Amino acid sequence: MSSTAKPWIVSLLLHALFWGCFILSASQSETYALRGFWGLLPLPLLAFGASIFSLRALGKLKIAPLPRWQKLLIRMLHGPGLLFMLFLCLAFLTLVLSGTVGPSDYATYPSPSGRRSVTIASHNITCTHQVYLNRGLIMQSAGSFQIGTAKCLKNARAEIGWQPGETAIAWKYRDRQGLIQLPPSIEQPPPHRQ
Repeated sequence: MSSTAKPWIVSLLLHALFWGCFILSASQSETYALRGFWGLLPLPLLAFGASIFSLRALGKLKIAPLPRWQKLLIRMLHGPGLLFMLFLCLAFLTLVLSGTVGPSDYATYPSPSGRRSVTIASHNITCTHQVYLNRGLIMQSAGSFQIGTAKCLKNARAEIGWQPGETAIAWKYRDRQGLIQLPPSIEQPPPHRQ
């Protein structure tokens, strides 16, 4: 790799890493995620870093001793990805600043024994609460429930109670209620069949 082409090749590799992470996050079933609000940050942070590096690399293109067609090719390879990454960063920033998404949307409920805990992510636009079983820094999806049928207030939260054996949680909000079964604990052996 020549030192002349190095910044643009590194920039394109960052674009490829971003697109790989974006496709992976869009295609997975959201079974596992980073715990709490941190699960939303990696993709916007990667997009921000890659776009800053790409803008700096494209800034060096003006003085690069390359033929005009190569400069045009480099701009065409960077352009669409750079625009999408900048749009993603602005959209995420808008959601955070508007209060639509934020750390306050995640609440943790430890079990009475303290051996297990769940994180509940509130999506107030759809009145949906997503339930995750905490496994260290990772959360495992356990199910979801709706506390209403239209947009809910930001502070609308269901009451959460642990069932005996800590294998399920019960939720209640006004006249709605239900039970969410939790995945078995790693240290718990599966039920014995006879």
